[in-house]
This record gives sequence, C-alpha cells and structure tokens, in this order.
Amino acid sequence: MASTRKRGKKYYARWIRADKTYGEKGGFATKNEAQLYANEEELKVKRGIAIAPKFEKMTFGDYVVNHWRHTLTVSQQTKIDYQNTLNVHVLPYFGHVKMKDIKLNDVKEWHAALINKPTRSGQRRSEYTVQKYVNLFSSVLKHAVDADVLEKTPFSKWKRHKVKPLRKATPLEVERAKLLAATLAPRWRLLVWIPFFTGMRPSEALGLTIDRIDFMKKEILKFTMV
Repeated sequence: MASTRKRGKKYYARWIRADKTYGEKGGFATKNEAQLYANEEELKVKRGIAIAPKFEKMTFGDYVVNHWRHTLTVSQQTKIDYQNTLNVHVLPYFGHVKMKDIKLNDVKEWHAALINKPTRSGQRRSEYTVQKYVNLFSSVLKHAVDADVLEKTPFSKWKRHKVKPLRKATPLEVERAKLLAATLAPRWRLLVWIPFFTGMRPSEALGLTIDRIDFMKKEILKFTMV
C-alpha cells in the first residue's frame, strides 16, 4: 500500500512495485505531495504501465548500446551517421546519466552549448545541423518510451520550431574542383574527383574498395549492406 515517511525536513513516497519490492522517492516538501506521488506510482503498477525495476537504473548509454541500436532498419551509412552523432555530441553529455534523470533543463543547456560552442574550424554550427542532433537524441528517448523502458521523455514538454537549411548544396564548378585537387598530393586527388563525379559522400568515398569498381564498364558497383 502506498505510504510516506519523513526524513529530516523532507518527505519520502513509498509504494509496492510490480516485483513486490518497495519503490521510494524523496525530496517532497509536504506529506500530501509525497502521498499523491506514491498513489500515482502504485496506480501505474496496477494498470500495468509502470516501468520495470530493472530499467530504473539504466543509463542512456546502456540503452543505446544494448537496445536501441539493435532495432535500426536503416542503411549502413545512416547507421554510421547515427553512431558518429551520438558518440561525439550526445553520449559524452548523457551517456552516464540514468534515462529517468534526464531533465528538460539539461537538454536545453546541451542544445545551447551545441549552438554557441565553436567547432574546431572556429565556426558556429548552423541551427539546422544542431536540429539533426537534437532529433536523433529525441528519437532514442521516444523509442525507450515506446519500449516501456522510460516513462516519459523530456522532449514532450519542449515545443521546438522546425529549422530549414540556410541554403541548398550546390556542386563546385569544374575549374574550382581542379584547383582544390591541385592542392593535394597526386595520390589523394581521387578523393576530390570521385565525389565530384559520382555524388558520393566523403565517408563513402573513403570506404570505396577496388572490388567495388567495374573497370570494364567504368562503373562503381552498389555497396552491399554489412
């Protein structure tokens, strides 16, 4: 049965979880607040919508590695892009944090840091680029909610406006591509010309192997999924 107890000047809510152990949360200023929270948690258990105790201590990093990444049905290149974004921009901040402890204010501070902190080139990231990072972070937490690992996501309280790209990508003119290639040693100039003539991304060009090239037909063969 839901109950409360007082420790120092604060009250603690207590309730029986699905595995028959006691759940507890402290920090309430009044006994009524603590009792209300305990009643709500016990009601979730009765309705079968409470988060299983084994998930309560799961960190964001653990969920990404052990659950989320195994459910992806996107292309291999998209998986690599997701991994790079999470490893560089999300996991260093939230990887060690329990998912249930990620608050909206934490997310907003992280978002502001992405916009305001200069990149290695000294430039600020565009809002469109930051939006892609935020959307990925949000989608992972939403996935956890749908999987009954997380009760709610902090993004549900954040009304974000959609950002459009500042400009469309335009290909280089041949003469500019020649100038760019000329700045590289001969052995590296293909890294300019392969993307220029094929539209391949830099990571795709770097991953191109000789068995993917049909020299007779002068074609690059389709990449196989790993």
